[in-house]
Amino acid sequence: AIEDEQVARVGVSEAKRHELLEEYPVLKEKEGQFVAQFKFTVLLLPGGTKKITGLPLGDLEARVKTSFSVQDEEMKKLLATSANPKKQKKKKQGEAKDKEDS
Repeated sequence: AIEDEQVARVGVSEAKRHELLEEYPVLKEKEGQFVAQFKFTVLLLPGGTKKITGLPLGDLEARVKTSFSVQDEEMKKLLATSANPKKQKKKKQGEAKDKEDS
């Protein structure tokens, strides 16, 4: 911990000036409601994406329910596809083999 608040403020402003820190607004919701925001960093690589920061969500996804859903069929198909090109290639190769076997 930094004991001198002045030194801490200068350090934070320097980091912000050099774009090492980014400010995020405080999220507020109606009384009795909850707000959650999850942020992480990914690398977009030729071989696929890799999550490099952020906490694991664990079973949170199963415990949290939303009242919204995607209605557009084209968007549902797009969301169902993998962002990992290797997985897409393997899936296409597997589908091609299945067609050949039929």
